Amino acid sequence: MFSSIPSMTAVMLALSIALSSSVPQVAAQLKWPDGTYALPLPEVGCPFIVNNQFSWSPGWVLQDTENDKNEYQHSGTRNLWGTFGSDIIVTQFCTKTSNDTDSGKQWPKGSYCIVKSGSCPGGFEEGSIFWDDQDDDNRNTCGGEGLPDGSFGTDTQIDYCCRNDGSPKKGISLPYITPFYLMRQSSSGCQKVRRMTVTEEYLQWDDENENNKDAKSGMHPYEDGDGENHRLHYCFYQPKPQWVIRWSQRN
Repeated sequence: MFSSIPSMTAVMLALSIALSSSVPQVAAQLKWPDGTYALPLPEVGCPFIVNNQFSWSPGWVLQDTENDKNEYQHSGTRNLWGTFGSDIIVTQFCTKTSNDTDSGKQWPKGSYCIVKSGSCPGGFEEGSIFWDDQDDDNRNTCGGEGLPDGSFGTDTQIDYCCRNDGSPKKGISLPYITPFYLMRQSSSGCQKVRRMTVTEEYLQWDDENENNKDAKSGMHPYEDGDGENHRLHYCFYQPKPQWVIRWSQRN
């Protein structure tokens, strides 16, 4: 169920990283923060890991959505890798399961969410979203070594780590060579990331129509559905070409 699609863009980015990662100050900037967590999987695959810092573990969740007059929606642009339709939605994750501390890098202050896997990294607060999935002939399932925290039965709960301790308009520093996703936390929009462009995308589930029990708790991703159908907003980051070229030419 879990897979990633290599593209010419991804291959070129990987080659650029191979050339630049031997520069110590560049390698430090390309490391992911310490802790355990998950990120939504882009179509181009999980973010590149510099110098074998760790390996992403795959995880996926299949949700059986409402059969009757399904109101599934998505933004015109969607870079998520998964299965999205009017009867099932499969979301996939890149999960950091090793709690390494050798990078010494912490998640920066800002306004964004990541998916929970183990304890939330410092500075984040826990929250969750509960989906009341289709009742009749429910086909929900899940798998992968990187399945995030939550509850996965005939209904679905996914847990998140969120923070809102900085302005989303102030750029934060994260690895900037390959694409990745964060989740929008507030009504103020997607968090800006230095050296990256950001595109906001949304995904709307059509949840159970009868006796709907959709719920949210704690600090969770921004959600603006109609009360019976969750709609979440994803922030897709892509490297600005000049930074890829600049670092690849340093060697």
